[in-house]
Amino acid sequence: MAYSIDKKVKILVNVGAQSGINGYSNLFVGQDDTGARFFLQVEVSGNDRKWMYKTRSWANLHASSGDTKIDSKVDYSGFLDIAQPDFVSDVNGLIPDANITNDAGGRLKALTNPTGNTPVFTLFGDGITTNPFDSVSTTSIYTPTTATTSSGIFTSISDFFTQNPLTGTVIVIALIALILWLWDEFGGKKKKKRK
Repeated sequence: MAYSIDKKVKILVNVGAQSGINGYSNLFVGQDDTGARFFLQVEVSGNDRKWMYKTRSWANLHASSGDTKIDSKVDYSGFLDIAQPDFVSDVNGLIPDANITNDAGGRLKALTNPTGNTPVFTLFGDGITTNPFDSVSTTSIYTPTTATTSSGIFTSISDFFTQNPLTGTVIVIALIALILWLWDEFGGKKKKKRK
């Protein structure tokens, strides 16, 4: 489909979040002027924040990999799955601000989700006042898994080896060689004295 600035879309509500290299980003549902629904999220490039279209296949892939959580109340089996609908201006999925009708002043685009725990169904597009997926409010959130932390020297050593596997291997080999040499010199078989 060819891009058209006249094709309008609106943001409905946030339904989950994705963990990426730049932290967490809220995942929203959008709807075009024919009623077709799709996913969209804000991607950050430097100081520039852009609305990006996401397909149903993208959602399935990322939900199965675990880096994206979508609330179970959202049935997205019928969401758009075409690569570049006419409200998307490039192959990367950019939705220009001119196509979005209800994000006044970039209010939603400016939001950040640094901890990954923004409650779903709480961020509405301008003019949207009710959750289109469930009439009951929810407190479900995307809570990323956190590593258990313990204190002490063994944690520091473990962290070092996790972050530096090659260096850690060299250190272990050197320690084994040192222990074997010390054992041979001082603790191994006693050397026979020459007469």
